[in-house]
Amino acid sequence: MIDRDARALVLLRRAVFQGWRNLPALAVGTALVGTGLALLAVLTPGLTPLTLAGILLLVAPPASLLTHTAVRTVAGRDVTIVGSFRPTLATARRGVAVTAVPVGFLGLLMAAGEVWRVTEQPLVVIPYGLCGAAVLISALTLITALPLSLRHPEARLRRIWPAALAATARQPLPPLGTLAVAVVGQWLSATLYGPLLWLVPLPLCLVAAVSAALLGEAEESPEGVSPAGRTP
Repeated sequence: MIDRDARALVLLRRAVFQGWRNLPALAVGTALVGTGLALLAVLTPGLTPLTLAGILLLVAPPASLLTHTAVRTVAGRDVTIVGSFRPTLATARRGVAVTAVPVGFLGLLMAAGEVWRVTEQPLVVIPYGLCGAAVLISALTLITALPLSLRHPEARLRRIWPAALAATARQPLPPLGTLAVAVVGQWLSATLYGPLLWLVPLPLCLVAAVSAALLGEAEESPEGVSPAGRTP
């Protein structure tokens, strides 16, 4: 416990001080994510199937770039604005592929809810509840899976997700803390000041990177991935 607490302090200190050094790159990434969120809110108000597509096309790519910068920041690396966009296409595609899992479960949840609304059959509650649980679990796992997949770009997602799920199951508090930051940030932007939504991605991605590192991302690789991030 002492070692874990000490490591958490080291990672948090690194996120703050190295984050200050990398602030220009983090700020640009945050602005891109905020732009994607703003476009999503304008183009697809509410929660519709179009919203799910918007999440994958407008939010996931810049969020992946920002998360990649946050992961390197927590690792103690200097990242420039230009460096934060390398490699842009590969990072964005990787992030979209990982994010598609919870988004897919969210789509199933919406479909089950619509079936329940139309048919009013009590048995529909079962798949509705299962889909809801899948959304929550996959969202928590995403907090670890996304940084892990960006750290090991050559690893297959079928290895990334089980590794992230196992780490989240062993220590759920770090992902829950990250999710709490997202919920509080969303609540503050909705109730106090809308433009705060543009600032939420920065601390959220840094906390997610710290959370992933606490779950062993910085020390362990998913099965089949070498420490250098390449499959043998």
